[in-house]
Amino acid sequence: MDINELPEEIREKTENDLKMLNELAMMRRHIETRYKTKKADVYDTARQVGINVGDVLGSQELGLGIRMNYKTTRRIDGEELLKRGVSQEVIEESTIVNHSKPFITRCNLQKGITIGITNANKRAETKGNYIVDKGP
Repeated sequence: MDINELPEEIREKTENDLKMLNELAMMRRHIETRYKTKKADVYDTARQVGINVGDVLGSQELGLGIRMNYKTTRRIDGEELLKRGVSQEVIEESTIVNHSKPFITRCNLQKGITIGITNANKRAETKGNYIVDKGP
């Protein structure tokens, strides 16, 4: 449907919404590019100063920080399962675990405890220099 087929009030509102949506999309692309660049800068700095997976680098004063993480993927070898039959032991033996390249996630710092951890590590909480796994 062409927008000009709409009643004037709806057409004008829709035109304005489409223009705003386009402006926001362009701003979002620019912000995402800047975000990725700054995130890479902080990652490089964290690695240079010796931050490893599970470590947090942050500022209590700012209430901001990053945690070094990696993703874990698991893959079941179906041929191995077929050869041996399916049991819990065989499934565990057939599971291949891979870790991604380390990456950082933003976190909020409050009273020495890291909170607001992003999806990659919601189960963990940092207290001082220790990570406490809160379980699944």
